[in-house]
Amino acid sequence: MDYYEVYLHGEYFAQIGDKRELRPYKTSFKLPNAEAPLSIILKKLLKPFLLQEDSKFVDVYTHYVDEIEYSGRVLDPNEIPIRFQSKEQLKDFILYHKLHINVEEYGSLGLLRDHVRLAKEEPDNWANVAEKFAKKKADERELFALNADKIKTPGMNFDTQEAAKRRAKPSKSAKAGKTASRSRVDDSNQGAQSDTDLEAERLLS
Repeated sequence: MDYYEVYLHGEYFAQIGDKRELRPYKTSFKLPNAEAPLSIILKKLLKPFLLQEDSKFVDVYTHYVDEIEYSGRVLDPNEIPIRFQSKEQLKDFILYHKLHINVEEYGSLGLLRDHVRLAKEEPDNWANVAEKFAKKKADERELFALNADKIKTPGMNFDTQEAAKRRAKPSKSAKAGKTASRSRVDDSNQGAQSDTDLEAERLLS
């Protein structure tokens, strides 16, 4: 039977006497499809798993999707929701749908995902956002050119640096026997607005 394997990590609350403490977790779950992986995992799988692993478990605090893999074949660009796609997957998605987006212009994966979604689902709104984004990037290039003697690596991707800190992987024992094709994904879904969400709002305004 073919399946999607979703790797994730985060923190949970554990009750220790009259106090609670945060403890980390990292694991993976197999799903029949990737239509709403985080929702299914949070509602059906993660809490029973953590309770089984730690009798002190109380509740989930954070949850981040790191990767989605598929057993048996390479994933089609349309098979994973845009919000879970990696940069390489988004390149394929953009090419497949003939969207006019240059992924190399983006330091933020979150903003890239949002723009790809807009270009695909809201082309009328995307035209305005694309114009603003192009101007923003042109202004940045001019700024870095004026300060080339001070900044040697303009456009450093601070967003992916932060994402890299979150990308904990399951242990080797948890991944034993795995033969799936790999695609890296980073996603938060914590409810609070991220910097990339705020940036997208500014571009839309």
